[in-house]
Amino acid sequence: MPINLLQKDGTTMTKHEFLEELKELLLERGLSAGEAEKSIEFYAEMIDDRIEDGMSEKEATAALGSINEIADKILYDTPLAILVKSKMKQKKETQKNSTLLIILAVLGSPIWLSLFIALLAVFISFYVVVGSLILSVFTVVFAVGLSGILLLPAAVLIISENHIAVMGLVGAGLILVGLSVLLFFPAKYAASGLIRLSAMIIKGIKSLFIGKSPRVQEVVK
Repeated sequence: MPINLLQKDGTTMTKHEFLEELKELLLERGLSAGEAEKSIEFYAEMIDDRIEDGMSEKEATAALGSINEIADKILYDTPLAILVKSKMKQKKETQKNSTLLIILAVLGSPIWLSLFIALLAVFISFYVVVGSLILSVFTVVFAVGLSGILLLPAAVLIISENHIAVMGLVGAGLILVGLSVLLFFPAKYAASGLIRLSAMIIKGIKSLFIGKSPRVQEVVK
């Protein structure tokens, strides 16, 4: 069923119409009824807050933006585990009246289970690798800075023995401290890049479990 953001008279929707359309869209795109209801309650409160601030119902719903965009945000903000669970539950409910599909599902379940476990292992491994890379980058920066700091008191301990060695240690210490400062910002950007990359990959995985958004159509008077 297409989602219509505009009514026949050209005005925006009332609170009830808005929430019903949003709930229907979330259910169509694979979100469970329980999770959809939580989102509906959240947006109902947002609309009520705007009404308390002096807006009309239709102004309040219009201020929230496109229903399709709101649905996208809700679905992509939903944890992957919940999306997978909702999708599995939806498929079970769709197939429960078909004996043939149930038999095929039972016969194919070991394969799907293996694929799911493999996907989960890849997902966990990816996060472990990304976390390790971020930790390694900052560990190197910290180690370089700490080495430079420790060289300074070491120079003081041998100050009476070898002036050339003292100067070398002090110089090396200052260089390492300065190098750690210079490396901190590239390390920060590298960590941010890895985090953004992981977020993009997670979003891509989520898109496999999120139904396509229907085209928004305006009702012609």
